[in-house]
Amino acid sequence: MGTIKTTNIEPIADNGTVTLGSSGDTFTLGSGVVQSNLNYPAFEAEISGTITLTASTTETIPFSVENLDTNSAFDTGTYTFQPTVAGKYFVYAQARFSHGGDDLGYIQISLINESDSNIVTAIQEDRDQNNAESRMLNFSKIVDMNGSTNTLRVTSFAEQLGAGSITLRSNTLFGAYRIGS
Repeated sequence: MGTIKTTNIEPIADNGTVTLGSSGDTFTLGSGVVQSNLNYPAFEAEISGTITLTASTTETIPFSVENLDTNSAFDTGTYTFQPTVAGKYFVYAQARFSHGGDDLGYIQISLINESDSNIVTAIQEDRDQNNAESRMLNFSKIVDMNGSTNTLRVTSFAEQLGAGSITLRSNTLFGAYRIGS
């Protein structure tokens, strides 16, 4: 087999189709080659250490550690995601709540858009004292983003039933990636 080197391949007709290979063929990218149609932009961020919450107060979760941010679309100062590419995004978040006194009641995490309207909320409620010390909430949602003004952030709310502090702990994270236009 030979090697073809070129900088551009186009169909003969405008808006035509170029077919590479046939059914069952596999194309392998060389080392260091970046595929242009991957699910970008993409990010994932998590909290740093343990975050103490104010009981019965809605708070933006401070995701200050980026695990991944392909297009610098996540702001660790405002804890918001604002992609510059329009499209549909798979968005997910999870939060691990703990209570020092085993008295963790109603908890929720919410995905909020730029106008503070709620897109999706995960809620768990357990009002029995001495019952729950640590619980995990999570959600996922496909969200349409316009690529210019849409921003997303995640908030938390936790009810305290007894003495002790409410915290967010490790494995609290927020992420998204583009899945299409």
